[in-house]
Amino acid sequence: TKIEGNIRTDGHLIVNGDVQGNVSARGNLILSGSTSGEVYCESLLVETAESNSDIIAEQNIVVKEGTTVNGNIHCKNITVFGSVFGDITATGTVIIKASGVIHGNVIAKRFGVEVGGRLNGTMEMK
Repeated sequence: TKIEGNIRTDGHLIVNGDVQGNVSARGNLILSGSTSGEVYCESLLVETAESNSDIIAEQNIVVKEGTTVNGNIHCKNITVFGSVFGDITATGTVIIKASGVIHGNVIAKRFGVEVGGRLNGTMEMK
């Protein structure tokens, strides 16, 4: 499925396909496919996807293994099993799992990296 245009909902949303536009959900969002536009949501699960989007999540983000996010991220907490190419600003915790890699700078209150996880950038704890 391919959508050319913006998607907005006051509830939860699951995207299985290609969205060329902004995605906004006041609830939880699951991305399985690709996006190219800004993403805003309450919480986000990125699985089997490639996101070429800046992302703002009010709460938590999980980037699953085999998934790539190309864009800057602002959130409360994020757990990275896959790859992020961009800067992350978190008001809470950033965790890089053993399979995860962040290519960018991180600003967070708390930070953790499992053995095998990688950060190619700077880390600032605030």
